Amino acid sequence: MSEKVAVIGMGQMGSGMAGRLRESGLDVVGYDVSADQRARLTKDGFQMASSIAEALAGRTLVLTSLPDPKAVTEAWLGTDGIVARAAKGTLCIELSTIDPQTMRQVQRGPQRQADPDRRRRDDGRDPRRTDPQAARQ
Repeated sequence: MSEKVAVIGMGQMGSGMAGRLRESGLDVVGYDVSADQRARLTKDGFQMASSIAEALAGRTLVLTSLPDPKAVTEAWLGTDGIVARAAKGTLCIELSTIDPQTMRQVQRGPQRQADPDRRRRDDGRDPRRTDPQAARQ
């Protein structure tokens, strides 16, 4: 049984990676926010999903290659994004060229979903390390 891979962001880089993975025998489904791109890639023989949630269904590996921080944030942290929809145990790898701040925001997303009341500041640092008052609570 081959690995089931979702590639989110099927621009030049994402579709190139998806094509190589498909050629190596993996079961690959792609998603792109552009309906025109999805239609073009379907004509080129790619299996395309109409949403991130659909792309993630039954997948064990997720790769993202997105054009900018906004697209990364929406794909990972959106209501129907990767954090909300990927099955437990799915290996998710972010490959986009983005700024460190966006990557830290994405990294904290699963923590916030698992424990929305956690005592963390917006920058991800534990306030007990910098605020003696918070440490006593």
